[in-house]
Amino acid sequence: MRKSHCIIILTVSLAETLTHFGAIAPDSHHFFDASAFLREAQTFPTSPVGIVRPLLPLLTALLVPTPSALPVAYAFINFVLYPMSGLLCYKLTKRLTDSETLSLISSIMLLTSFTMVAYGAAAYYMGAVIFFEFLVAILALDVDKNKLEALWKGLLSGIGTLSGEAVLIYVGFGFLRRTWQYKTTSNGAIYLAASLIIPLAIPTVLGYSLVDFYVRYNIEYAQTLGLLRPEYWFGIRRLTLLAAGLSILDVAGLIVGFLAERDKERLKLFYLMFGLSLIAWLTWVPSERRHVYIFYPAVQWMSAIGVYWIASRLSEKPLLNVLSTKAWIAVLIAANAAFNNILAYAWYLEGNLRWLGPIPGLSVPFSIPIKP
Repeated sequence: MRKSHCIIILTVSLAETLTHFGAIAPDSHHFFDASAFLREAQTFPTSPVGIVRPLLPLLTALLVPTPSALPVAYAFINFVLYPMSGLLCYKLTKRLTDSETLSLISSIMLLTSFTMVAYGAAAYYMGAVIFFEFLVAILALDVDKNKLEALWKGLLSGIGTLSGEAVLIYVGFGFLRRTWQYKTTSNGAIYLAASLIIPLAIPTVLGYSLVDFYVRYNIEYAQTLGLLRPEYWFGIRRLTLLAAGLSILDVAGLIVGFLAERDKERLKLFYLMFGLSLIAWLTWVPSERRHVYIFYPAVQWMSAIGVYWIASRLSEKPLLNVLSTKAWIAVLIAANAAFNNILAYAWYLEGNLRWLGPIPGLSVPFSIPIKP
């Protein structure tokens, strides 16, 4: 990675994390309750939300001296993971496209996407999930040297799934890569077993299983909101939420990139990653636009290909050719970043998030402790 690219990624990450540090979501308290339970065996949480995603609750339970410091502890961990997710996105794109320019485009678009801006540095679980999605996807790109490597990669992936069930999409990607493309059935079985035993066993020991969480909590909750009707589950609203969450530039880049891409191997990987994400999106209970984070490793690199193609064509047009391809890339990404920050700002002011600080819609780090 070029030093200049690393500096850009870290600078963008710092700007977004400092201005959105420690946002409190409506269900953040479920994670705070899980942290308190894991730290001091206090009252068992009434909701499974934090228990089936126990990685951050456990880390924060080990870090904080008092429950009142939990929001800052969550935000601090995500503050660290935010630029690391950008670096992993860069690495994944570089591995798939062998282009540093495309890697930088992909990383900056991720770091300024709606869900990352609103939730990436929040007192919440999504920042960790996004980090582990990219990590597990990268681990799937190398052929295992032996069964021991398949085992440790599986265990690491399994630990990652404890941050959130969306990581299972890329566990599936790792399994299919081994069995379908690499033809290593035994390694695939070892990897899958090692990946699944942790997220299935640990939440169950703590009192809730992933199956119970989906069947008894998510579906029942969705039913009370009237979301289980076929016209809602498979309707146009879900597509609009998907497009809104990914942003106009991401969607345009994704479509153009897919049409422009000629490399058959890369297209096969895209089919696999995007197909698994789409299946998860359609089979999970209908959700909000913020939940597009499950698509990030699958689409960011392909969107970067499309954005580069769009910028290069704009730079060839009369009048528009006063800007070079790189300048058009900068303009498109800056406009997209501003748009996503405005969406996040509105999301805060609509009451979907609370900020950790006195500025409505933004944050001042460590300024005001918030008790869970």
